[in-house]
Amino acid sequence: GLALAYSLWVLWRGLQNNAREGEDELLPNFGPGNQMTLLRGLCLALLTGFLFAPWPQGPLAWLLVLLCTIVDVADYLDGFLARRANHATGLGATLDMEFDGMGMLVVTLLAVSFGQLPLWYLLLGLARYLFIFGLWWRRRNGKPIFELPPSAHRRLYAGFQMGIMSYRAWLCARLAHCQRPA
Repeated sequence: GLALAYSLWVLWRGLQNNAREGEDELLPNFGPGNQMTLLRGLCLALLTGFLFAPWPQGPLAWLLVLLCTIVDVADYLDGFLARRANHATGLGATLDMEFDGMGMLVVTLLAVSFGQLPLWYLLLGLARYLFIFGLWWRRRNGKPIFELPPSAHRRLYAGFQMGIMSYRAWLCARLAHCQRPA
């Protein structure tokens, strides 16, 4: 419920940016890219529910894999669909960024809670939120804030990391011997 509430809060906060870049008029609908991103947010909220469940077996394990796969595919397609429909918006950019960070946190928490990754790996899942905290701390203390230099690798690394986590979920669901460590 908290993950879904957070997703809805992000959507509510960004609604005033549902306009094309350089235009002031709000678009009358979300468009296919934002719809895909919102599907990703819903799947992430559902994945979060697995944090409080025992190690999934049988169909539940495959549901976990399906949700991870939908999150990955939606992340890959949302921007493409938005550009193709001429519906790329600030709202879409905000949702994409927030759900990227949420996705890394959720899949990392799942992997650690299921004993598949060490506790220190949570730092990767928390990276975006630690970065945001650092920006807040610098503003609060009157320190300068600089833009990140352009990078062709950041999105590639994030996509690769999400792919690895989804593959690991698939592999664990497929292999009968993949049990939660005692």
